Amino acid sequence: MNDVNIFLESGQVEEYCLGLLTEAAAAEVEAMANLHPGIKFLIDTTSRSLNKYAAGMGKTAGPALKASIWATLELIDKEENEFAQGLVPLIHQHSNRTQWLKLVKQKLPAQLPATDCSTIIRNDGQCMIIAIWGIEGMAEEEHHHAQESFLILEGECECRVGNQLIRLKAGDYYKMPMHVRHSVTVIKPLVGVLQRVKVA
Repeated sequence: MNDVNIFLESGQVEEYCLGLLTEAAAAEVEAMANLHPGIKFLIDTTSRSLNKYAAGMGKTAGPALKASIWATLELIDKEENEFAQGLVPLIHQHSNRTQWLKLVKQKLPAQLPATDCSTIIRNDGQCMIIAIWGIEGMAEEEHHHAQESFLILEGECECRVGNQLIRLKAGDYYKMPMHVRHSVTVIKPLVGVLQRVKVA
């Protein structure tokens, strides 16, 4: 494989088009584009595609969108690093369902019982994360000092949040609004993660 192919597969062109590279790395991409018409063509087509996609989404591919994409990538990277270090990270809307399912299945009983069960997998005073096995659901409650979130790994449930009914399935993440009564009804037996983060 030649240097151009390695460069094309590195993802630098895409990062260049998103404005995520340092000045030095951006200068390297521009130098490669001046030497290789194929790289210049890829930059042009990638930029057009990103702008067309952004226009279709009603957004301009400007600094705010770039910052949002970058923040999401950093969140995903942080979770991966914490898993690699044997830590239990916070769940979020981009959490890696496969990694979480592997962790949670290690913490729950091998033979799941005929009733709900749970085990605390992180409790540091600011945050409590609980691995859950649910058949019955959760009675109505309301939180004033903790932000509650769910990551559904297997199964399905319905959350009644105030007057709304929200259906969650495997892979879904939901951040409960604070100060609102809510309950959970299990539709298909579920494995998931419940997180409560203290709020001042």
